[in-house]
Amino acid sequence: MLLDNSPSTFEKKIFMAAPYDIILTDAGQKTLNFQQAYGNNTKALSFPKSEIIEILNQSNCTGIRIYFALSDPARPKDITVVICGVKDVVIGGVTTIVDIASNGSKIKNSGIACPPNCTNPSNDLSH
Repeated sequence: MLLDNSPSTFEKKIFMAAPYDIILTDAGQKTLNFQQAYGNNTKALSFPKSEIIEILNQSNCTGIRIYFALSDPARPKDITVVICGVKDVVIGGVTTIVDIASNGSKIKNSGIACPPNCTNPSNDLSH
């Protein structure tokens, strides 16, 4: 049986992908937009897998939330992030995502900044 690769089938596959998935060309355009608008800023942060797993292993954790942050307001080019776990809470029959952010929660900061620790050579995301 031959696969039907017509545009309508392709579009259906893209539409049915997980809502968080993005194709590389679209992701590349979004990172290019940011890097052109904020050329001399931090453009990416990487975290070891163990740090993300530590957040995800918290009781009732269903995902992560990433907050954009500045370590020093006088240096707005040094963009950083704060990452915390989230959990689903049902309030009045509606599921809401809330931060797991209390004393003792696993909360991560910063990461390995690019630049200077960028992919070399550059790729479709790191222009």
